[in-house]
Amino acid sequence: MYSLGATLYCLLTGRVPFDGEIGEVLRKVQRGEFPPPRQVAPSIDRALEAVCLKAMANHPEDRYATCRALADDVERWTADEPVAAWAEPWTRTLLRWLTRHRTGVTGATAAGLAGVLGLFAVLAVQASANAQLSDALDRETRAGAALADANAGLTRSKAAVQARYNLAVDAIKTFHTGVSEDFLLKQDQFKELRDRLLESAADFYRRKLGALLGDEADGASRRALARSNYELADLTWKVGRSEDALAAHRAVLATREALAAEPGADAVAVVEVGRSLTTIGSLLEVTGRTDDALAAYRRAESLLAGADGPAPAALAACRSALGSLLARRGELSAALEAYKLARSDQEAVAAGPGASNEALHDLASTRRRTGDLLSSKGNPADADAEYREALTILEKLAGENPAVPDFRSDLAATRHRRGWLLNHSARLADAEADYREAMTLLEKLADENPAVSALMGELAQTHNDLGLLLLQTGRLGMAESECRAGLAINRKLVDDHPADANYRRGLSIALARLGMAQTQQGRASEAADAFRKAVEVLKGLPAMESSDLYNVACFFSLLSATPAAPGSSGADGEGRAQADQAMEALRRAVAAGFRDLPHMQADSDLDPLRGRDDFKLLMMDLAIPADPFAAAE
Repeated sequence: MYSLGATLYCLLTGRVPFDGEIGEVLRKVQRGEFPPPRQVAPSIDRALEAVCLKAMANHPEDRYATCRALADDVERWTADEPVAAWAEPWTRTLLRWLTRHRTGVTGATAAGLAGVLGLFAVLAVQASANAQLSDALDRETRAGAALADANAGLTRSKAAVQARYNLAVDAIKTFHTGVSEDFLLKQDQFKELRDRLLESAADFYRRKLGALLGDEADGASRRALARSNYELADLTWKVGRSEDALAAHRAVLATREALAAEPGADAVAVVEVGRSLTTIGSLLEVTGRTDDALAAYRRAESLLAGADGPAPAALAACRSALGSLLARRGELSAALEAYKLARSDQEAVAAGPGASNEALHDLASTRRRTGDLLSSKGNPADADAEYREALTILEKLAGENPAVPDFRSDLAATRHRRGWLLNHSARLADAEADYREAMTLLEKLADENPAVSALMGELAQTHNDLGLLLLQTGRLGMAESECRAGLAINRKLVDDHPADANYRRGLSIALARLGMAQTQQGRASEAADAFRKAVEVLKGLPAMESSDLYNVACFFSLLSATPAAPGSSGADGEGRAQADQAMEALRRAVAAGFRDLPHMQADSDLDPLRGRDDFKLLMMDLAIPADPFAAAE
């Protein structure tokens, strides 16, 4: 409670309540010696000062009993209601009554509404807004009649409406920088409160700020409002609410399309439509609607390819995301072409004067994705070169910007992918080093940001892949420990985000890895149970992609060999039936577009099938080009 009060003090006053040497600070804390907030910043509202002082009371019994009680008082203040921490004078009560019975509201109140519940980050903006607005309107008098006149003038004044909007945007900015970094993503125990915060912010953007702007705002202001809604939707996605984020991004897209269709709309408006379509495509992809995702990417690509201005960066980001989806669908040549086009634009932007960190980050992401694709095409040398280029960029970005988690998380992901490549290139020691470095980065990031589900998913996958490497090197006990660690994380992710197909895919992989560890330790019955559960998880997906069908084939293949393992009571007939199911799933995977022959030839999961004639025929069919005469032509 005391620390929350101290945080509120910092945000209100712009300074810490205590300074000096550590010993002096501790003595001041014990005695409660710090200047009241209004002594530092006289513009702070007295009721808000009282809330802060109650939270920082010297004796615990004088503070708020719970965080909820503190939040309730803050909510009352933002709603212009009396707070429990301060006995307000009758004149203020009367003024409130007069205000509620006159037209108009102050812009500062609207601005403060943006950050309600947001660890009070927006309260500093609200206090500043009160002071600025008061100056802009020649200092509203305390009398109710004068206040009503001032509010009426505010409503009539276009300049004042814009000023109110600017204050609201300041509040939005504080909401995103303060709340997202220090509260939303770092306090998993506050999930319920975090969800309420997102809903209150969405309500502010959708209704309160829109009503505040009315019909008087210009295009630039409406575009800024759309951008704020875009940021909120992204934040919603980051904490794992994919469907809510998709709905929010679609609403932003509708607004941006309307702006781009207006007479005189510039190229920036068109580019923002393209960015929204690309983001919607990514959300459709992670929620399993890959056909819709492809359509969104293609529409964005077509729109951005014909736009001027800042289009190259947005077009490159779209093509990079498109390439990733095409690779997942087994369209490897088309994916590689999309990556090449994206990288060409990104290299030009990154080499230009004053290239931003974002431009370098985009280039690193495309290089990593290209490495993934070349790895799957059986070109490990070129894939490793792409990974190393990406690592060079990301290590520099992460080193120079340690407070930006995205740079560190992408550095970890690239280490992980390179580890997988090296593992399958028989460079096991180097692969293990990359896996462990990735895990160190991810564990720290996940500890700092426990609500960011993507970090937990990457960490789980790294545990699973390290477990497989340890199996290959005969460290069976250590391998099982890593597999169980990955499985525990995946189960929690599926429980927390049941609609996210990717977490279910991760859970199936974790179960299969555990089954492999149990098989090698002679625990065939447990292994068979794990393989069956892995199949059930994938068959429960709303729509199975070609890679899902391939994994089902692998799991049935592993299961077919399990009855013959030591300690199993299964019959040979059961093993043959499971091998038949594996072949059926493999044929369906190929028909759906999974044609990664080098991977299938090297994948040990399919070893139990290699002696079958139908497997050999399928591999021969895949080795024949779809158009054998294309090269000659």
